[in-house]
Formats: sequence, structure tokens, C-alpha cells
Amino acid sequence: KALSSTGGRAMSCCVASPQELQAQLADAHKALSDARKALSSTKKALADAERYQRDQAEAYASLRRCVDGANAPIVAVDRYGLITRWNKKAEEVFRCPSESALRRPFSDFLEHGSQLGLADLQAAIAAKASAS
Repeated sequence: KALSSTGGRAMSCCVASPQELQAQLADAHKALSDARKALSSTKKALADAERYQRDQAEAYASLRRCVDGANAPIVAVDRYGLITRWNKKAEEVFRCPSESALRRPFSDFLEHGSQLGLADLQAAIAAKASAS
């Protein structure tokens, strides 16, 4: 430590030895290297996530084209029996545009004498699937 006098006041300053400076420099280089590795890892994870999102979007678009282009009515319902998907053929068969059918109970589209509950629909679908 060296003492100097400025304006009548004594100031203390610290001077590091060359070994201490080299140790600090080595620590800084290590921290920089670690930060670069972390950045590289983050970039790879981000690229992987973006690739996954693109793959998912392509798969969804492909499935949507299959459903929309099917020559049979395809209706998806949630666990409450509400319509969540309604393809073009369903629009033709049930004479109802998709915008009007979505979020409505599927039972609205069945003949009044044959309205089934959700459990009946699920059983009918399971029976049909096991028969084929």
C-alpha cells in the first residue's frame, strides 16, 4: 500500500502484485470461458426448441389437411361432448358451418329420438373400433 497526499489529505491506495493481477486475470478468463460455454449451450437449446416448434407446426398442419380433406365427416368432441373439431364433410352432412358447430353439444346434431349421452357415444365408438 502506498500513501500519497492530495490537497492536504492523506489517501490510501492499493497496488496489487503482478502475481495477484495474473490470478485475477486467470479468474476473469475462466469466468469468460464458462459464460461462453453457457451461451453456447443456451443457443443449442433454443435452436432445438425452435426446431421442435417447427416440427409440431408441420405435423399439426399435415393432420389438419388430412381431417379437412377427408371424404367422411370427422367430429371431435371434448369430455363434455362439446364439439372441438368439425371438418368440411361434417359441414355438408350436418348442413352446419364449422363456426356454428364448434363449442356446441354434439347431441344437438343427432335425431331427437336417438340422442345419446357421452358415455353412449364413447361406447359406440369403442365397439366400432373393436369390430374393425
